[in-house]
Amino acid sequence: MNTAYVIGGNHHNTLGVIRSLGYKGVKSILILIDNSTKPYVSYSKYVERVIQIEFDSDLMPVLLAEAKSLSEKPVVLSCSDGSSSVLDQNKNELEHYYLIPGSKDEGRLTTFMDKEIMSDLGREVGFSVPKTWVVRDGNDINEVKYPCITKPILSKDGKKSDIRVCHNRDELVCVLKNGTCNKYQVQEYIDKDFEYQLIGVSLKGGEELIIPGLSHVIRPCKGTNTGFLHYEERDGKSIPLDKC
Repeated sequence: MNTAYVIGGNHHNTLGVIRSLGYKGVKSILILIDNSTKPYVSYSKYVERVIQIEFDSDLMPVLLAEAKSLSEKPVVLSCSDGSSSVLDQNKNELEHYYLIPGSKDEGRLTTFMDKEIMSDLGREVGFSVPKTWVVRDGNDINEVKYPCITKPILSKDGKKSDIRVCHNRDELVCVLKNGTCNKYQVQEYIDKDFEYQLIGVSLKGGEELIIPGLSHVIRPCKGTNTGFLHYEERDGKSIPLDKC
């Protein structure tokens, strides 16, 4: 592979993917979803060409136009929820021209972006899942227990600012009225001593699972939900791989 299409915003996720490919000698054609005049990601030395668009809805026309000049199938890598959903929902058409990572079934990835479906799947395989409520406005929150945490029911439809810990009804009403999406998963907030993130890849329809290590969340970072992380090897850790 000499070239890959990388799709994403002016964000460290996009830049990290571009740099990782670049270290292995792969140049990226960047499809940048951003309306700024000087986006820093576009200045990476590993970018061969930049196509800048403003919205996820602009993505399909660009990919189909690019397909007309392709002599072989390049890999397309998405670095945002919205663009991942576009690829997923148009997989059957796009896979004639591109290699599209994701589920073998069109639309399945977008289905699992729904946090209620994720929660149901977690319960089904035996994980302990916090109590949740799906709400749209202040009329739906009489049964909610505090503290709670709000999350867009579909990550592609909201922003990181919609993820908030609420300690009382007034704080929750404020999020629901002023947030960027119209449907939330409100979940019991677990005050925990530590938290692990497991990031991996499933291959061959789930036959092969690779989780090289885990990130230990040390402490939150004000203004973002990313936090400060410490990477650890998986050796000696008891991880429920069968449930994963």
